[in-house]
Amino acid sequence: MKTIKKIVTTAMVITLWWIVVEVQAQDKKVDPALRNELKAYTLTHIMPVMKLKRVILEDELTELEKKQIAGLRIQLTQIRKARKESNRTLWERMDGKELDENQTAMTLSERKQIRKIMLEAFSIADKHEKTIDQISLDTRMNREKWRKELREIIEKFKGKSAGDFFVRLERTGAGQSVRPALFLLWDPAKQY
Repeated sequence: MKTIKKIVTTAMVITLWWIVVEVQAQDKKVDPALRNELKAYTLTHIMPVMKLKRVILEDELTELEKKQIAGLRIQLTQIRKARKESNRTLWERMDGKELDENQTAMTLSERKQIRKIMLEAFSIADKHEKTIDQISLDTRMNREKWRKELREIIEKFKGKSAGDFFVRLERTGAGQSVRPALFLLWDPAKQY
């Protein structure tokens, strides 16, 4: 009887593990054509408008604030590179390996660094709250149109591993409003 329970339990654990691995694999298999179309739409419709709005904010920023923002962007880039390198550890964890103390400490340290960067960005954004709020109001109709058109693009690819891509966009609040700190940290000169 105990052996049957062990076998059933083991089978359930393996099945659950397999489901998690499959979901993550599907998540990574978003159709490249979908990615390309979303990127093209963003570059042709969204970026030009937001770049023009960013100029308004840029004119308001002091030289010191511009230097601070540039420094924050550099810090975020370094953290992203470190995360990419350590991302393998997350896949190892899926294989049943736990993060060691160094890896756990590194993850917690990165989170603290990002929180500190975002707090600094928010402190700068708070000084320009009226301008950012006005930009948000000015782009509201555009953002609603963009969300609708992006949804249509994603719906077109529904059967081709688009999965819950738009659900993720909805969950993260993409396009719902201009997020002050992120808008401030966004580098319009950078090609994505």
